[in-house]
Amino acid sequence: GYYAQYQQSPARTGGNILKESMFRRYSRNGDALSLYDGGEGGVPTLVDLKRCRIFITSDLAISKKQTADFTVFAAWAVTQKTDVVLLDITRGHFDGPESEQALHRLADQYRRKLSGIIIEDVAYQKDFLQRIQYAGYPVISYKPTTDKIARANDIAIYFNNGQFYFPNTQAAWLVEYERELLDFPVAPND
Repeated sequence: GYYAQYQQSPARTGGNILKESMFRRYSRNGDALSLYDGGEGGVPTLVDLKRCRIFITSDLAISKKQTADFTVFAAWAVTQKTDVVLLDITRGHFDGPESEQALHRLADQYRRKLSGIIIEDVAYQKDFLQRIQYAGYPVISYKPTTDKIARANDIAIYFNNGQFYFPNTQAAWLVEYERELLDFPVAPND
């Protein structure tokens, strides 16, 4: 598959909770998105990005150590048919101010259409959430009621139904993100 050919990971067996076969691809030309359903020779579904809602998800890490989890901000478009399209990712080992700056840069790219930034309203993230709200961004407070494994199992249903699309690109951020998704929950970073 994709990982064996492009990522030199020939031992990949399809993932854990999420499987590589669940990933759909899209290409982009300006605001025109071509969503491919995975079938050979299939005609893509054309989507106008201007007609989509945009939101940003966040996963904040509490350490800048290189062995720690990454802080990840992902920009997503939701189509009128509720397909979810990954537009961009910012990920790194950031301290608090660096995390805010990284989120501001990503959010400003989509500010005109930004429906919300989803931030967990727990522990150390409460202060981060309040600062992002104070800066004028539309924040959606999220209080998880289950652990990450249970949430991943829930979202796998949508992946399996072909509702999530990733760019048809070799971008380094995409390679790492997909690897982490496929290796979850046994990967060193979640």
